[in-house]
Amino acid sequence: MQANDLRRKISGFDYMLKQLDLQSAVGRDALSGLVWHGPGQEEGLFVELGRVECLKRYLASRSTVPLDKFKMKISQIWDIRSSFNLLLESTVDDVQLFEIKRFALLAGESCRYLSEVVQACSFADPPCLLPDLSEVVAVLDPRGEKLPVFHVYDEYDSRLAEARKALLALDREASLSQLQDGRETLAGSGDMLGRDGESQSAGGRWPDRTNQEAALHSGENLESANNGLKSLDAAIARLQSECQELEQHVREMLSIRLRPFVPVLKEALDAVAYWDLLVAKAGLAWKFDLVLPDILGPESLRKKDWNVSRKAAELADMVLAYEGLFHPMVKALLEAEKNRYQAVDVALASGPCLLTGANMSGKTVLLKSLALSQCLLQTGFLVPAAKAVMPLFDSVEILVHDGQDEKRGLSSFGAEMQRLNGVLGRLKRGERMLLLVDELARTTNPSEGKAMVCAVLDALQELPCCAMVSTHYGPIPNHVRHLRVRGFREDWALARLNPVGSARKAGENAEASGMVLPAEAERFDIGRIQSCMDYSLVEEKPGEMPPMEALRIASLLGFDPEVLGKARAYYDAECRDSGKE
Repeated sequence: MQANDLRRKISGFDYMLKQLDLQSAVGRDALSGLVWHGPGQEEGLFVELGRVECLKRYLASRSTVPLDKFKMKISQIWDIRSSFNLLLESTVDDVQLFEIKRFALLAGESCRYLSEVVQACSFADPPCLLPDLSEVVAVLDPRGEKLPVFHVYDEYDSRLAEARKALLALDREASLSQLQDGRETLAGSGDMLGRDGESQSAGGRWPDRTNQEAALHSGENLESANNGLKSLDAAIARLQSECQELEQHVREMLSIRLRPFVPVLKEALDAVAYWDLLVAKAGLAWKFDLVLPDILGPESLRKKDWNVSRKAAELADMVLAYEGLFHPMVKALLEAEKNRYQAVDVALASGPCLLTGANMSGKTVLLKSLALSQCLLQTGFLVPAAKAVMPLFDSVEILVHDGQDEKRGLSSFGAEMQRLNGVLGRLKRGERMLLLVDELARTTNPSEGKAMVCAVLDALQELPCCAMVSTHYGPIPNHVRHLRVRGFREDWALARLNPVGSARKAGENAEASGMVLPAEAERFDIGRIQSCMDYSLVEEKPGEMPPMEALRIASLLGFDPEVLGKARAYYDAECRDSGKE
């Protein structure tokens, strides 16, 4: 899976990438090349995540001066891969030579700070530092000045040094001659030629014969001086041409000497990109309190005898388990508005799991959280949870109703069936997948929609996937695992309306769920419903009817009692028909 596809398909993935504090152009470019670690690549991924975790702990120590200096240095590094490629093919000019020298100097300075970071982090498997570019610096800095400037130095060619010296002398001579000529011209400026070609004084008097002879002699001197200047100009032009040829020869020589270093220069620039992204991942993990999960081997999708030693996974066939799973973007938005966010414990087995719950109960957010966390893991990020046990999949697919199909003029049900059919085809070809489907077949009639849900659940039991399918239809008779979002808590709502009579019981329930209730009573209205939703998951038996959350909420909102009574009668009749007392 490509990073651009994930940004488009996975809710919150683009948000997380935009939170990365990348410093360099090559680091930002590395985002488009994020590697997807699939089944069989667990070991390499674990090494990468371990490095992120080490840097995260280092950031938490607050003693990050070397890292801050490293980030400052790499922020000055340009993407000069085009200059490297040009160097491989031909002679480069002064601009490219300057870019290469500047990069080599910055890389050396960056590496000094980076070595301090590596020493402080105590990596189990430390990444490679930037390669040594001191030989490149030596080629481009013959004077050892360590300055980020470049020109064709005299030290490169003694002939060039002599030619430049001679050229400088001629330039000085030419300047002195021009200065002398200027003085003589000013001295003779009192005379000028009349209309008949004879000399006439500035005062309007005709000069005598002596003055005419002096003017003639002055003209001869001027002509001689001009000839001398022309000779100097010609000599200067010859030396300038010689210097240009020698300078080009030096550039050719430098290009030849630097060409063998192109691989190590590219390696150094790649290392800058890698470290920039690695440090940014650690900063992201520290900012959002992401964690390093336990990573399972590829056999976890086929075996059902693996025992998860995690509180969140109590069944023997769990392959994906979280404690405190959260969606960073949703959490940040809610907390910015001073609203609470409830993390969720969830565990999934190989095969399908049915998810039910009322509107506003967080089913869609849960599915998006599962998709985001898995994609973050498999692209080398820590995950948003308190604890996690996770396998690797070939792909992650989430089918949600985002309105894009309708905008393209497509039937929402037809588009959903096309996408689902493509997913089933890939699963039948052996692709191992995390599949998350939100409100399957919700846009068709309830009878056919429920039949489609049942059929898809049956099909998924025979395919290599870990799937969660949410639905409003019920009861679903399939013998698959069934989780329900606990949803609306009437005891919490009553505690708000009658804190004296309900405080003790509501407080006990809230404490067990990790929730905090307000101390004072509040009038219950539609704006308070969200605060009375419990997003934790509970196990349900196959075919069990959902609780009457909608009727309870309507009652608390003061809905017409007569209509509610009829609704309750219809609900009871359906329960009897389905065998529920």
